[in-house]
Amino acid sequence: MRILFWGTPETAAACLQFLLDQHCHIVAAVTQPDKPVGRAQRLTPPPVKRVAHAAGLPVVQPACLRSPETCALLRALAPQVSILVAYGKLIPLELLKLGTYFINLHFSLLPRYRGAAPVQRAIMDGCTTTGITIQHLAAALDTGDIILQQTVPIEPGDTTAVLLQRCVATGAPLLQETLRLLARGAAPRIPQDHGAATQAPKLTQQDGFINWHQPAQAIVRRVCACNPWPGATTWLHDHPIKIWSAALHSTQPASGVPGMAMLLDKRLLVASGDGVVALKEVQPAGRTRMSAAAFMAGIRQPAVQFGEPPVVG
Repeated sequence: MRILFWGTPETAAACLQFLLDQHCHIVAAVTQPDKPVGRAQRLTPPPVKRVAHAAGLPVVQPACLRSPETCALLRALAPQVSILVAYGKLIPLELLKLGTYFINLHFSLLPRYRGAAPVQRAIMDGCTTTGITIQHLAAALDTGDIILQQTVPIEPGDTTAVLLQRCVATGAPLLQETLRLLARGAAPRIPQDHGAATQAPKLTQQDGFINWHQPAQAIVRRVCACNPWPGATTWLHDHPIKIWSAALHSTQPASGVPGMAMLLDKRLLVASGDGVVALKEVQPAGRTRMSAAAFMAGIRQPAVQFGEPPVVG
């Protein structure tokens, strides 16, 4: 079958590469426009574009999906199946009829965690499992009929980056199995239970801000969920510090006030609202990542008080 692939980030690029390795007939890739990245604001192609170019595939990067030119170009590709993996924009109704099937790989067991950040929200909520859903794409976000699903475990300490890799390893083969079902006309349409739906909105910078009055376990989960983006952040003397790695030290009430941190046996222990968090890797503003012990050695203080973002204005 002629396949039009839609996607943008590394997770989508890995799925595209898997399908190419399985000799699926990809006619083109649709991805977001190149964007400026880093301090130099260098125009950088999305990962899907890099994979597609390496494979010699045509790449379409529409600024507007609703433009007549974009619609005409995509229809001219004559796909039989459109596959969407983390494209990053809602697909207009007029494009949902591209080909016979338009399917989507979503990183949760729908109807749970509909939205842009299902993996991050599942980690934050303390789930022990998530999953993959292949669905028929519908006009309303993540509401389409289900074709296939498979559970994916969430291990203690999993960051978003690690868990997404595990989800891709499960989801890419599930896409291939879905294509086999579609080719035979045997793909099911299982309606979702919309009454059981939960939401997983896109993360913001504020989602990474640490509130030390929360329980220690919740703080550790937030650090994991916000790695790699937006990064968990605390403040020391109004200066931001990223926390890239942390672990639960204790669930017993801490002796210090929430946010009070001290070095003990090369571990940076921070009191929370309920327990103690051990910081492992941090990054002060304008510096590279470092161990928490190296950070404390640099500031030459036996204890510090972490806090919330400074009030502006």
